[in-house]
Amino acid sequence: MDAADERGFREFGSTRSPALMGLAYLLTGGDQHAAEDLVQASLAKAVTRWGRIDDPEAYVKRTMYHQQVSIWRLAWRRHETSVAEPTGPARSICGWRCGRRWPG
Repeated sequence: MDAADERGFREFGSTRSPALMGLAYLLTGGDQHAAEDLVQASLAKAVTRWGRIDDPEAYVKRTMYHQQVSIWRLAWRRHETSVAEPTGPARSICGWRCGRRWPG
């Protein structure tokens, strides 16, 4: 990155950060710290490609969206659903079919 690209990136970061924070705040559901992390991570990705980006704001916003969707997907995969133990006749049928004996 040459000096002109660095100045351009710094100018973009300082002038567009409030708008990017607003979008990040919405994407993270109002979590200020997660919004700051999202903006920082997106700008870090943008700086590596700065000289090749035609529309920096669109690139950073798209990057923020994709990163947040990835976070949502990870959270969804980690989500566990608890299942209640069967009672009554279902308990004896399930225990018999599964080859288990229920305590009690």
